[in-house]
Amino acid sequence: MKHCADNRNTLDHNRSLGKALTVLRTFLCDGGELGIRDVARRLGYSPAAVYRTVATLVQHEFLEQNIENRRYRMSMRHTNGLTDVSAQVERIAAEELAPLAREHGLCAFLGVRQGKRVIYLQSLIEAQVICAVPRGATAHLHSTALGKALLASLSEPQCSDLIDRLPLPRLTNQTIVDPKALRAECATARRRGYAIADREDTAAFLSAGTWIRSNDPTRHVGISLSLPAADASAARRLDELCELSLRARDAISRRLSAHVQSTARIN
Repeated sequence: MKHCADNRNTLDHNRSLGKALTVLRTFLCDGGELGIRDVARRLGYSPAAVYRTVATLVQHEFLEQNIENRRYRMSMRHTNGLTDVSAQVERIAAEELAPLAREHGLCAFLGVRQGKRVIYLQSLIEAQVICAVPRGATAHLHSTALGKALLASLSEPQCSDLIDRLPLPRLTNQTIVDPKALRAECATARRRGYAIADREDTAAFLSAGTWIRSNDPTRHVGISLSLPAADASAARRLDELCELSLRARDAISRRLSAHVQSTARIN
C-alpha cells in the first residue's frame, strides 16, 4: 500500500511539474505579458489551475507581475531582462559612468527593479572602501538611492501600491521605515528627478540616484553614485553627487535616443 501511495505522489508531482513547465513555455514563446485567462485559454486549463501554477512560478521568481495591469511576464532573473535597447543601455552607461566615477573618486551602479528588490547590472568602483557588487546581486528599494529612484520613476498610484507591499526593515538609524514617509520621499524624488540615500542602507555611504526612462515604466533602468560617508567632504559633496547623476542620466538618455532613432532608420 505504501508503494502504491508513493507511486501516486510521484505521478502527482510529475503532473504538477509538467503543468508548470508548460505554463512557463507559454510565457517564453509569447515573449510578452499574459493574463491568467490568456494562458488558460491557450492551454485549455482552468483559470484556477493556471493561477495556482503562476503563483508558484512567481514565488520561485520565474515569473513576475506587472503591477500596473496585473499581467505576468518572464522574470528578469531568468531572462537577464535584456532587450536590444537595454543591452545598449548597459554599454552606454558603462562608457558614461566609468570616466565620471574615476574622475570624481565615486562608485557608480546600474540596476533595475525586479519585484520588490533592486537587481544590480553593473558596479563601477573607484572609492577603495566600497566592495564591488556582483551582477545579479539584490538590494532593498526603500533604503538605497537606486531603489528609491526606481520607485519614484513609477506613477504615483503604482509607487503607492508597491510601497504598501514592501518589507521596510530598519537597516540603520537613518532608514525610512514608515510607508507614508517613503511615499513623500518618492514624491519629492519624482519632482526633482533624483533620489538620495543618506546612510540608510548602510551607515558607511551617501548616494544619489536617478532613472533612465524606457517605453515600459516598470522597466526603467536606474543609476546611482556613492561615496563614503566617512569622507570629511561627503556632506558638502551631496549636491555634486546629485548634479553628476543627472548629468550622467542626460548623457545616457541622449545616446540611447540616438541609437533608437538610428535603429528605426535601418529597419
